[in-house]
This record gives sequence, C-alpha cells and structure tokens, in this order.
Amino acid sequence: MTQDALPICATVTSIGPRRWAGFAVSYSSFPYFQAIDTDINHTFIENYRAYVNDPNAVTHLRPGNSYFQVHLWAQAARTLNGDITPDNIREAIKGQEMDAANGHVKIAPENLHTYLTPRISQWNAEGQGVIVDEYPEPIFPLPMPMARPRTTCSRERPRHLQAVSARYSGRRLRAPTAGAAGKQMEVIFIGLSLGSILLLIALGLSITYGAMGVINMAHGEMVMIGAYTTVCSDTISG
Repeated sequence: MTQDALPICATVTSIGPRRWAGFAVSYSSFPYFQAIDTDINHTFIENYRAYVNDPNAVTHLRPGNSYFQVHLWAQAARTLNGDITPDNIREAIKGQEMDAANGHVKIAPENLHTYLTPRISQWNAEGQGVIVDEYPEPIFPLPMPMARPRTTCSRERPRHLQAVSARYSGRRLRAPTAGAAGKQMEVIFIGLSLGSILLLIALGLSITYGAMGVINMAHGEMVMIGAYTTVCSDTISG
C-alpha cells in the first residue's frame, strides 16, 4: 500500500510544510499555503524571510494568521481613540477586514471568528503544497458545528457554506441526528463495555494470585495476545 494508491487526505493541518516532504501526492485542506499566488503573499514571504534571516524559510498557517490578526487588532484599536479595553476591542473588531496573505479576511460580527478561504493542496517532494482547488471567496465561519445544538447550526449556517459542502462532499452539511439523551446512552454503554473488559482483566489477575500466591507478570502480554487474536479474527471473517 503506497500513497500513490491511497493518498492521505488531512482535513486540517497547521504543521510546517517542510514536515510534509515525506507525504508527497497526499492532500490537506487549510486556508493558507505558501503557494498562494498573490502580490500580498509574495511580499509577506519576503518580509518573513528577512525577519527570520533565512532566505529559504517556509511560511505556513501560524505566521500567516499572526500577520493579519495583529493588523485587524490595530485597525480596531485606532477606532477607539485611546479607550482600549478588552470589551471595547471585542466590539470594535466586529466587521474589521483586510487583504492578507491568506486572501481577504473579515471578523464576523455574529461570533468574532474569521471569514477565510478554503483551499485544498497536494504536497510535493520538496514539502510544498501545490494548490489544486480553492473556494472563490471567503466563507462565513461556523466554529465547531458538530459540538453545537441543531437549532444553532441551522440558524447560523449560511447558504454558501452549504454550497461548500455540496461541492466537496456531494451532500449538505448536517447537524448530528442523535439527541442529548441518545448521546448520554451511548456514553454509558461505551463506559460499561470498557469497564467490563477491565473488570475481566483484573479478575483474571486476582484469581491467578489467589490460587498460586504469585503475581503473574505475563498477564498483560496474555491480554494483548487475546486482543490481537480478536482483531485478526474479525478482519479475516469480515
């Protein structure tokens, strides 16, 4: 099995691109890659390399975000005429926007998260991402939708975010179908299952010690052999 036959597709990654040199032909999705072909990004790369005193330095998500975050904060602070407090900044930064290395960015007044442009990149042997697809404009930020109630997701999710999902996955974004009670029962069932396994392991060790008066130091290895046997049997049987 090779990456040519089965490429890795990471939905998000914030590590430096140089670490991806061993993952050529694989894909990842994120708002910023050094390969963004804009004058602003080219200038940002030059300035960043001069700042770190490394002509081959690779830019990635963290410096890209740090760049526009500082500028957006400064834009908000200038509107306050010196009355800079955390509460005032939170209000003033709503709707602030600029053209950055990532593309056009904007702070959403609804949740103080950032409009960003989704991009998909394929990594090459030099550890650089080659952008193979990108959305034509920044999209509304919906932070952690799977952890939020269905009503909140349905109310705040705009039409163009549904279009992104339809474009890349072929189906609309959906909120979790299970309710809170169903989730609780699922957690309880998983907890009881795992607890039963640990109980059986402990009972086996206790019975051995009670019958022989000796602690079986190989008990853990025997448990692992049983686990591997179960996994192999399940794989073979399908």
